[in-house]
Amino acid sequence: MSSKIKGYLLPVFLILLFVISIVISASLHQYTIIEWWNPAIKSLGLASIVSMVIYAIFFVREKLLVALLKTLVTIAVCASLFSVGFYALNYYKTDSSTRTECRAELLRKYSEEHYHTRRVGRNRVVRGRKYYVYKVEVAFSDGLTKKLEVPAQKYSKASVGKPLTVSVEKGCFGVPVVKELSFN
Repeated sequence: MSSKIKGYLLPVFLILLFVISIVISASLHQYTIIEWWNPAIKSLGLASIVSMVIYAIFFVREKLLVALLKTLVTIAVCASLFSVGFYALNYYKTDSSTRTECRAELLRKYSEEHYHTRRVGRNRVVRGRKYYVYKVEVAFSDGLTKKLEVPAQKYSKASVGKPLTVSVEKGCFGVPVVKELSFN
């Protein structure tokens, strides 16, 4: 492998790692009952501490601008990894003995139109078949609202303004996680 290609592998890997971590965090946030900024601030704080240590070990002898850029990239990637770690551990390590049934109110129900894509040539992708994603917006008793994706069968049973039952379990970090949604 030439040295020119090797120079691009690490930045491409870090960008992919950052994007994948953010996508996984966003998808798991949908089922976690917490404001989005709370884990983000904690992840940025931890990432700042880690980047200071990495700076002291690896980037001290670099030029100022290069060291600053590398430190900012380190903060971004570490924050995204800490965020996905928080959401994944909290979601997958829930304590089933803490399962409670919460009453919530259905504020709104809506569907989003999406399209499959299909490849028709080497560098050509066209829009394919249409499908719908069904979502509901739920208000909990503590005032927090959450948008949740539901299957079509549950969506058709839902009516705006009616109460519904949400099964919630405590996660690994004590943050509640929505496990099941049932319409009365």
